[in-house]
Amino acid sequence: MNQSIQIKAGQKGFVLALAMVLMAAISIVGVYALQEANTDIEIAVNYRDIKIAEAAAESGMLRSLVEIQNYLNDLGIFSSVDTWNNGYLAQQAIATLAPNINNLIGDKSVGVNGASYTLDATAITSEEMTNGRNSAQQLWNNAPPNEGRSYMCHFPGGNPAHAGTIEVSNSNWSYEHQSGGAVGAHIAQGDTLGSCQPPVPLGTMTSTGLYKGAEVSMSYQLMYFPSTGTVSFVAGSVTQN
Repeated sequence: MNQSIQIKAGQKGFVLALAMVLMAAISIVGVYALQEANTDIEIAVNYRDIKIAEAAAESGMLRSLVEIQNYLNDLGIFSSVDTWNNGYLAQQAIATLAPNINNLIGDKSVGVNGASYTLDATAITSEEMTNGRNSAQQLWNNAPPNEGRSYMCHFPGGNPAHAGTIEVSNSNWSYEHQSGGAVGAHIAQGDTLGSCQPPVPLGTMTSTGLYKGAEVSMSYQLMYFPSTGTVSFVAGSVTQN
């Protein structure tokens, strides 16, 4: 027996309306999914741009450190055994250099096409130079340790930023051969004779990395470490724009 299903005119209209509603719902879901995908892509692109700008800022910071060290070396700043005076001379040199820091470093582009950095330096004031020099000299003039022991400047992990003065037995120590005893063992690890001289502040360095719309700035304190005769950055902050 053959059976046929007949759809009345009103039912046809209902089915058509239902189909249109379903198509509209599917379209809305598709548009929403597309928007979410575009948002995810934008977030990923922005994150990539920020990381490239951050790398550019770090590149500028590291290069400026090398250039500043070379600049001070070329001036003969660290040639004197008077390490306190070396720090004071370094402060004066940075005060002269700060306004022209970008001229010291020529090409400021980095490996990624379009990424670059700009530099800014702020020297400490003359008053800060004088106060720091006086307080540091006072620390250096402290009385020596007991007989049979020597002051040494100890660098935990070889890091001058964490240097501290310790007292070490100087028995079996040969100054002529720079070896022997506890003093010799510390020197072999990179420590130095004499109490640590506190780091000398030279100013503030800021390197701003730029890539497309991303901008990341790194600011650090520029310090001279008399015990090692080197310049390094201490602490700092990172900001994103």
